[in-house]
Amino acid sequence: RPGAVTPRRGSADAALAAVPEGANAVALRVKNAQGELLYDSALQEAIDVNAVKGGSGANAVIEALTGSEVYTIARINATHDSLYSFAHMADAGVLQLNYAGYIWYDPDSTFYLAPEKPAARQYIVSVARECAELGFDELLFDEFGYPTRGRLNNIDESARTLSKSAALAQLAEELRSGTEAYGVRLSVQLDAATVLAGGNEAAGQDLAALAAVFDRIYVETTAEQLPALTAALEPYDAELVPILS
Repeated sequence: RPGAVTPRRGSADAALAAVPEGANAVALRVKNAQGELLYDSALQEAIDVNAVKGGSGANAVIEALTGSEVYTIARINATHDSLYSFAHMADAGVLQLNYAGYIWYDPDSTFYLAPEKPAARQYIVSVARECAELGFDELLFDEFGYPTRGRLNNIDESARTLSKSAALAQLAEELRSGTEAYGVRLSVQLDAATVLAGGNEAAGQDLAALAAVFDRIYVETTAEQLPALTAALEPYDAELVPILS
């Protein structure tokens, strides 16, 4: 029964008090779709692109929660990251086809990391490792895939050396190897249609490949859809965590 706390606000005592009564876990957003890190990160690559938006107060909140009996989950937006991708277009970003070398943008004019590029994977793993070092019990990755909205036919795929599904599988493996020393649980959020279909070709998400690496798969769903999702994940070791509200 997870609660939610915003790590940038309030003191450590207030954060503990804000955990809803009866909740035995709390999820904190530590990296958003803009690419902002909502804690006081020491990663030089994040500092260089002005991605660090949290201060010592945020880290005090994290320390208080991870030091308590509450199970803590760090929510990390994986590939939707405007700050790092814009600063490192060629090395890490999803690029346009029509304007060679320039960052591709979605309908909201936001940008994405390209998982087939080693620099993109390295940055995501670095953030994950730092969050594991902060003491979180679990790392939950949102938007773990390629963009699925907007002018997808204007994405430059000419230099891609890995398929989308292979790139995401490699990123997942690197996250596992990069954080295994901390004993942290790794999770990914997928939509219900992706789980029921066994994957999402546009996003590059292959259910079998992801379920082989991640410990848990979170799915926003309904009670009526839950039996079908449970059956779809039954062949795999990954645990289904339904988000019902």
